[in-house]
Amino acid sequence: MQLLTNPSQTLDLPSAPRHYQLTCRSCCARFDDDGVRLHCPDDHPRALLQVTYSEDHLTVEPAASGVFRYQRWLPVSRNRPSSARPLVYRSDLLSRDFALAELWVSFSGYWPERGVLFETGTFKELEAETVLARLPEDFRGVLTVASAGNTAAAFARACSKESVPCLLVVPESALGALRFAGPLGKTVRLVVLSPPSDYSDAIDLA
Repeated sequence: MQLLTNPSQTLDLPSAPRHYQLTCRSCCARFDDDGVRLHCPDDHPRALLQVTYSEDHLTVEPAASGVFRYQRWLPVSRNRPSSARPLVYRSDLLSRDFALAELWVSFSGYWPERGVLFETGTFKELEAETVLARLPEDFRGVLTVASAGNTAAAFARACSKESVPCLLVVPESALGALRFAGPLGKTVRLVVLSPPSDYSDAIDLA
């Protein structure tokens, strides 16, 4: 995912300390997260940013919903209402077939009878929910997301619900796999690349 912002606008970033910091894997610099940073500000080749949490042990928030039960180990600035939560269960039939006593399945999809409510049928909703929860409250940029299907569907759902400006870039070959949970919101736009484009072309354009 890449982030486009209007250079003529400024962001009023939160000043309150968070439960984590960002650490550059190249120079080991550590700094507070402003909610939109994607790379180290120091002058060196780009490197991945690592999240360093203040707590050594994971604390579960049982009152929170979905993935935000684990918010103390997520790079987020706030809690959001979320129904996206996988189901983990022991598979008796497969256990017998493979002679494995402890075979467990993690299911991320749409199975309302078992309380699994990923509206787009993909675990990518977990990514979309946490990305939006990391953004500043007064975010005025545009999320630009390259996708081959599932990620676009997840961000379309989340950004439509929250009215977050979002530009989705997908190759035409991915359109058949897109499953939107409802009409796109007014803040969401879809850019479709003509054949023979693929996912790498979507990334380049984004």
